[in-house]
Amino acid sequence: MSFKNLVSTDWLQAHLNDEKLIVLDASMAPVGQSKSGGGDALIPRSIRFDLKSEFSDATSRYSNTLLPEGAFIAKMQALGISDDSIIVVYDSEGVYSSPRAYYMIRALGHSEVYVLDGGLPAWLAENRSVVEDHILPKKLGNFSKRVGQTYFCGAAEVQTFIQGNDRNIVDARSTNRFLGLEAEPRAGLASGHIPSSKNLPYTEVLDGGKLKSEETLRSLFSELKLADKPLVVSCGSGITACIVAMAAERAGIHDVLIYDGSWSEWGDVENAFPIERS
Repeated sequence: MSFKNLVSTDWLQAHLNDEKLIVLDASMAPVGQSKSGGGDALIPRSIRFDLKSEFSDATSRYSNTLLPEGAFIAKMQALGISDDSIIVVYDSEGVYSSPRAYYMIRALGHSEVYVLDGGLPAWLAENRSVVEDHILPKKLGNFSKRVGQTYFCGAAEVQTFIQGNDRNIVDARSTNRFLGLEAEPRAGLASGHIPSSKNLPYTEVLDGGKLKSEETLRSLFSELKLADKPLVVSCGSGITACIVAMAAERAGIHDVLIYDGSWSEWGDVENAFPIERS
């Protein structure tokens, strides 16, 4: 493994028949697209991890927010995942939605979870074997919650961070959306950004569907001139924030939180949270 939360296609190929390996396909369509890329090709042993329909809270008015813990654990068990499983998550865009699945699983204290660097596009580019169908788990797993690091926060905590100047806040949306120069793709949302936040579009931390090098990422975060304190990352709906969170960890920033509701909650005109547009 080249990095503690990434594995290469070579590593996955070499371990594809390991008994404890679980391969999760967490593909989802990027905002503004009707479906994800990749066609019908899947990495062998793929189990569908449906972020949109199964692993987001359908009762929430905000997109892609976390399931209650009990529901999440039950769904993980239904996928055949156990406490000793070694999980590799990938998606059809490269590195897009897979970091979201990674952090959701880490938040329950499961440390043996990794993202496939480059995802399905890298696998296909190397002409590795593929299948057309996801596999169905043969039995329930015993996945359970264990003590782990906190990875997600809510609006009330973000307000506290702003008031106490406790954390740097980084927004992973495009620069025009951050500055309020471009309308939000979701209805009912104001334009602009969270006060005191800085902008690092998630596309800037990627190169060809893979995370950029540690050295390059350190430089990108250095250019933001962040204070020496922990980080919270926001985006449109909690998906691409996870990419920047993973990039921050690779750059050596290890106390990182993801704002779960992100702009779908903060920018909701009914909430009237403070907004900046410059």
